[in-house]
Amino acid sequence: MTTPRSPLIRFIQFLGKVKFTTVLLLGGAVIMTIGTILESRGSREIAWDAVYGTAWFDLFLFLIGINLIIAVVNRIPIQRTQWPFVLTHFAIVLLLLGAWISRTYGYEGRMFIYEGSQENRIFLDGSQVQVRWTPSAGAGG
Repeated sequence: MTTPRSPLIRFIQFLGKVKFTTVLLLGGAVIMTIGTILESRGSREIAWDAVYGTAWFDLFLFLIGINLIIAVVNRIPIQRTQWPFVLTHFAIVLLLLGAWISRTYGYEGRMFIYEGSQENRIFLDGSQVQVRWTPSAGAGG
């Protein structure tokens, strides 16, 4: 006779199951579709304010990361044939972590370069950064 698992353990195991992955992927497709439509019909700022810059979108990305981690943990001990699975899931978690760090602590800028012209200014959310670069003799520029 097996001992019943606590509801917390069952919930954590559910977070790593393929059924939950399917829900996340379908939800992600809907979310990204909405964000894309808002951006194409409105602007980048509208899509950011309504979808990509929201706390619930951060929660969604966090759940994807948790799903990937638990999916790997559920397979411990890892067999030799499962290493591609582990590495792939680890790489995706690393990408999500890098995206979160960039989003939270990074800067996003725009540089407008028109055909036939040169530019040395980057615009950061209403601010402007001037960049000076002098190519060295061996840089080919």
